[in-house]
Amino acid sequence: MRYESAHVVLGELSQWMFAFLDRTTMTGIRASIDKLRDPTHPFFLDTCAEIEALGQPNYRPGYMIRYGMMPRKSEDDWQHDTFDAAAAWRKAVSEINDCPIP
Repeated sequence: MRYESAHVVLGELSQWMFAFLDRTTMTGIRASIDKLRDPTHPFFLDTCAEIEALGQPNYRPGYMIRYGMMPRKSEDDWQHDTFDAAAAWRKAVSEINDCPIP
């Protein structure tokens, strides 16, 4: 079964957050979103460069471990010996978000 409860709230959250904005502001927001969706636009490329400069995270995902979809047997059972953090970062940046590989 696919987890969907968080997705249901997105439409309502968008309405709640943007309902009070005037047409001019919303047009500007949509234009910015369009720039972020266009992989050839300088705004998109600059955003990718900033993300790349930040680098991959090095934090322990405590909240996801405690409240994620899969129950945990211990505090460390989320770790996998074969997990390649660098490859996962590259996939998240380049494959999923279409940022160019530097």
